[in-house]
Amino acid sequence: MRDYSGAQMEMRERLLEAITSKYRQYGFSPLDTPAIENLETLSKKGGDEIEGQIFKIQDSGLGLRFDLTVPMSRFAAGTQITPPFKRYAVAKVWRREEPQKGRLREFIQADIDIVGSTSPVCEAELMACASDCLSAIGFDKFEIRLNSRLLIDSFLASAGIADGAKKRAAMRIMDKIGKVAIDDIGKMLIGEIGNEKAASEIVKFISLKGNKAVIDYCEKNGLEGIKNLRQILDACKGFGIEPVLDMSLVRGLDYYTGAVFEISASDKIGSVSGGGRYDSLIGTYGKPNPAVGISLGFERIFALIESGEVKPKFLESQDMKKVFVANMSDANSAYAIKVAAIIRKLGLAAATDLMGRKFQKQLEYAPKAGFGFVAIVGDKEQQSQSVAIKNLKTGEQKTAPLSGLDGKSFL
Repeated sequence: MRDYSGAQMEMRERLLEAITSKYRQYGFSPLDTPAIENLETLSKKGGDEIEGQIFKIQDSGLGLRFDLTVPMSRFAAGTQITPPFKRYAVAKVWRREEPQKGRLREFIQADIDIVGSTSPVCEAELMACASDCLSAIGFDKFEIRLNSRLLIDSFLASAGIADGAKKRAAMRIMDKIGKVAIDDIGKMLIGEIGNEKAASEIVKFISLKGNKAVIDYCEKNGLEGIKNLRQILDACKGFGIEPVLDMSLVRGLDYYTGAVFEISASDKIGSVSGGGRYDSLIGTYGKPNPAVGISLGFERIFALIESGEVKPKFLESQDMKKVFVANMSDANSAYAIKVAAIIRKLGLAAATDLMGRKFQKQLEYAPKAGFGFVAIVGDKEQQSQSVAIKNLKTGEQKTAPLSGLDGKSFL
């Protein structure tokens, strides 16, 4: 778990706003749920892995939420909703895992979900919204990969793999393509499922390239789920996005029932978003309802911004500018407060010296505190009702009348 302060926390808040503003543009409404849920509710998502991740509150029957899908499912199952219910949630979750680079015990998830509709347009809209978020954040290139758990199940059954344990083992290995040499994947499959012919078919299946080749193969072999993927691809055209069918994409969660998708920024950066359809999950909490969702990897994206691998576009917006009003002497303090008030009315952030620092010390403090501009006020500026504006990035300085200050004064 980490502390965040100052410019670091401001960046996180602006990243949050960049994401949620796009979510709202697509018609998603916020849903806030308690950080604490009944253990019975949390455990229904299933699996020993989930059970071990829950932070349990001793002798209470309660625990901290480990994701945002469970609270949403519990809410949707017990509330009279008008479909489609489109919700977004950007909030902290907790998992009792061993902390390591890129994996924290407390982290933020940024989810959108659509409940109540089986339309393939839902999947297309989610992928389009996530893509718009990534573009607004500063990602120039990314690839949307699409598959179907229904299709994978149909294929594995056709290959003679019906046993649950062998099917799960096969899917884990299928997901390793790109990380492990294809010949090694074949050997791993033979070792796990003990069927050389089936292993060969799986390698061929996950090696298919190009949407047409995938569709032709699946239709020729009568695989269930390909019709739905074609419908999703057709819907995506209206949103201006082109997902790539990737038969190796599995995604780890067992509750997915249909389409699954991921967005990868590059080979170096990897996946920054993912999701899928889970039509059976909400029914485990009460009234059943079809649902599909996607999540942005908030912490991964923030780490990429911190490392400089992604330059955030939202820093270019005017409301990001911060101005420190430096007074040359105590006699100019009141005038500095007046100048700061005027700057704030322009929609910019402004602060004055609260430490009684000498003028030079104020100038040294401003860039360290993350200010982009210094508004200098001395006797001359006070008498002429003006302000000297210095751009700390370029070093350029100009004087402007107080009555004529506007946003362009800080360009």
